Amino acid sequence: SRRAVVLTEHGSEEVPASDDFSVVMASNLGKGYHVETYDAALISRFPVVLEFNYLPARDEEQLLRERTGIGKDEAHVMVKVANETRRLRRSHELSGCLDPRGLTAWASKFKMRKEEGLLERLKASARITFMYSVCGTESDGFIRQDAMNIVLSLIEAHTPK
Repeated sequence: SRRAVVLTEHGSEEVPASDDFSVVMASNLGKGYHVETYDAALISRFPVVLEFNYLPARDEEQLLRERTGIGKDEAHVMVKVANETRRLRRSHELSGCLDPRGLTAWASKFKMRKEEGLLERLKASARITFMYSVCGTESDGFIRQDAMNIVLSLIEAHTPK
């Protein structure tokens, strides 16, 4: 706010900012990241605040295919399931949701699985990839079975027969 940076580790030396100095900040907001919100006084110091959301399904499928080399049908199922977990998280039915990083991990594990059939490969790779973060755990530390059953049923519902 004073166009200067105070370096406390150097005896509170004040370094003036040049005219072309900018601050760019990025953050994951929300309870899942242990950050509830930013203080209004901090936000008011930024002339621009941008918010990014998930890509449209078609674009997310394409990105997933480019990053992992999986097929179109597999990417379609995975993105549909991811969008369902995002919806269920918003309605507090799941502890977490499948984000792009989780999708990429799921697709990568899927490619390595040898089970027969698309559905079994999808379920097996999901169990070892994202169930812990999406479903949450019971007080004993084990994955919530009710939530895992919901996610497995989503995979089944969106997988072509």
